Amino acid sequence: LTAEAIARNLGIIDENQHAVTGNELDQMDDEQLKLKLKETSAFARVSPEHKLRIVKVLQEQNEVTAMTGDGVNDAPALKQADIGVAMGITGTDVSKGAAEMVLTDDNCASIVSAVEEGRTIYDNIRKFIKYLLSSNVGEILVMFTALMIGLKIPLLAIQILWINLVTDGLPAIALGFSDPEPDVMERKPRPVNESIFAGGTGGHIVRIGILIAVLTLAGFIYGFVSNGMDPFSSSLGIEDFTREEVVALVDEEFAPENWDELTTEQRMEILEPEDGGSLLEEGEGESTILSEAEKISRTIAFTVLAFTQMFEVMGIHAGDRVSFFKGWFKSNRLLLWAVLSTFALQLAVIYVPFFQATFETAPLSITDLIISFVLGAMVLFAVEIEKMYLTRFGKEKSENPAIANA
Repeated sequence: LTAEAIARNLGIIDENQHAVTGNELDQMDDEQLKLKLKETSAFARVSPEHKLRIVKVLQEQNEVTAMTGDGVNDAPALKQADIGVAMGITGTDVSKGAAEMVLTDDNCASIVSAVEEGRTIYDNIRKFIKYLLSSNVGEILVMFTALMIGLKIPLLAIQILWINLVTDGLPAIALGFSDPEPDVMERKPRPVNESIFAGGTGGHIVRIGILIAVLTLAGFIYGFVSNGMDPFSSSLGIEDFTREEVVALVDEEFAPENWDELTTEQRMEILEPEDGGSLLEEGEGESTILSEAEKISRTIAFTVLAFTQMFEVMGIHAGDRVSFFKGWFKSNRLLLWAVLSTFALQLAVIYVPFFQATFETAPLSITDLIISFVLGAMVLFAVEIEKMYLTRFGKEKSENPAIANA
């Protein structure tokens, strides 16, 4: 009667349900116990053997089980349960050794806080993996696809290094400080053997990775086309340019004075010398017309790739079902500063002369910068569409108050 009263007060059973005693358990086989477990969640006057049996029967039904205990006899059930919870003050050393969790204050309410913290950490790990792997998949696809379809190399090694260390690094670290999602305690427990790529994580990595690659290549091609170049030509079609058009494309020092008088073959000899070297006069550097002409397109691709990753992390940081436009950065102020810092650093790479020389970038016009920004922002809207789908067709939340609150 005491067990029933406590269970009803806690909402574990209702008025029509009753506690099952240890003597009654002894009269049941496992099939009968399975049926009884669907009818009630309260048990009284049970022995350590009964506890172990209940845990095993629940696990046979693919339930996630937690077991609390403090005595030596509780150790088998604590060990068998998915999460064994021992008392830190009154618990024996044996029970603490068998458990995965120890309550230092012996307060079972601490379990709820521990579950919430654990789920939050797991969520942040998933966000971290989603962000970094989708970014890396995008980078790989950009390079691979460009080579397959006959484009120039979209990114230099130092630019990829910059993306991985700075553009990826700061926001990825900030993701680890995200607050719990609003529904974190309303979800059903995850299956014990569930992969970290389940729940849409793997699909997100593939979809967003492909989108990042497409947008980056689109920016790369736009950089050529907007300047009248042919992105699929080894010479970029510059042999058909007038000297005035070449000067508009690269610095005047790279355009020979007699360019307009040269034949197409002679121009090709300058653009693509057989020995692969430069035909510029001594002292004018090692760059060629082609390498200088590629800078603007490569800078756009570099910038689009950085922006897509910034907008992706903005979209995923609040969770799978919370829109960025509702929460903004309320759940993670540190991420706001990480994103702003990364945007500023990326602009510095584009416009500061020292960084231009180091990363082989060219200053973008306002139009090119806006287009890069718009292409990057498309990733945020793609993530928002993904959230809308998950909200409508995703797994239902737990309706069991005992699961939702423990």
